[in-house]
Amino acid sequence: MIKMACVCVLVLGAACGGSSPTSDCDSAASAICNKLFQCAQTAATQEYGTESGCEAKLQANANCASLTCPAGTTYNGSQFEDCINAVNAESCADATMSPTQCQNLTPVCQ
Repeated sequence: MIKMACVCVLVLGAACGGSSPTSDCDSAASAICNKLFQCAQTAATQEYGTESGCEAKLQANANCASLTCPAGTTYNGSQFEDCINAVNAESCADATMSPTQCQNLTPVCQ
């Protein structure tokens, strides 16, 4: 489960989906941490302390606060929405690695 967080942190820096790259990156960190604490609370607590501590660490590692689209472009977050939905849908038995929807994402600014 902690592996999933590590893989997803790498992905979070690449893209996020929905209203803005920053807010969606934050939402993805929240979804990942929620799943971690739901499925592997002892390991997650040892690694991050609290769920909010996990979110803060993933958001910082992914540099969520600085994710933006260039001027004159519009953000399309459908790829990252798929990632967040996949994380939320995973059972604890399946949540040992990042879902395929969360791998190799890139920002979609059109």
